[in-house]
Amino acid sequence: VDEQGSMADPVCDGIVFDADMAYLLGFFLADGWVDRDNRRGYHRLAFAAMDRVIIERIHDILFRKFGIVPAITMHDGMNTLRVSDSA
Repeated sequence: VDEQGSMADPVCDGIVFDADMAYLLGFFLADGWVDRDNRRGYHRLAFAAMDRVIIERIHDILFRKFGIVPAITMHDGMNTLRVSDSA
């Protein structure tokens, strides 16, 4: 936080903590999770919501901030977005 109370300063590798990052982190804390499968060799960050508009916003933030283009799928009636480190 700077003298004016702004948090829109780079915090790590040029990532700016702004309203989009706050939304992404807040949603992750509320309805996101991390899982791993050592047998299959992946670690995954995932989000789920009934409302597709919310997941589309998460998708947009991940693309604009990190260049990540994850697929949105339906799983057990939920819109799900998963980011995996596997090939």
